[in-house]
Amino acid sequence: MAKRISIVFFLSFLVCSMVLISCRRRDDSSKAAEALVLLPKVQRDLENARSSMNSLSEQLRMVQFERDQLATQLRQLTSAHEDAASIAETAGQSISEMTAKINEQSERIKYLEDEIDKLNSTIEEQRATISQQQATIAELVGLIEQRPVTQEQQGITD
Repeated sequence: MAKRISIVFFLSFLVCSMVLISCRRRDDSSKAAEALVLLPKVQRDLENARSSMNSLSEQLRMVQFERDQLATQLRQLTSAHEDAASIAETAGQSISEMTAKINEQSERIKYLEDEIDKLNSTIEEQRATISQQQATIAELVGLIEQRPVTQEQQGITD
């Protein structure tokens, strides 16, 4: 805006200087006539410069308004970005915690599977022992049934 004003003053100064220079070389009446001829042209140029300056001033106001709107949008986007980054960080922490829990549960499951295997092994051993004992009982029952019981053995059992 200051540049436009200085351009207007420069043009005015230039026109006045030309008028003064031309006035020195000619006589006063021709100088006055030329000044009168140039004056409307200088006034038109000055008016055009003012109009141009007003138009540029309006454009400057519009650009400043748009800049302010963009600055507001930038603040909103920055805030949204910070919120998203915070959410992403929280999600990352949750994922890390869940991964740790899954690993812990996997270890527990492996431990329990090992325990189940041990128990199944013990059950098989117990079944084998029970089978052996049942076989022994069956043999003993067979022996008892084959021999007659004496009175002495019967007294022992009583």
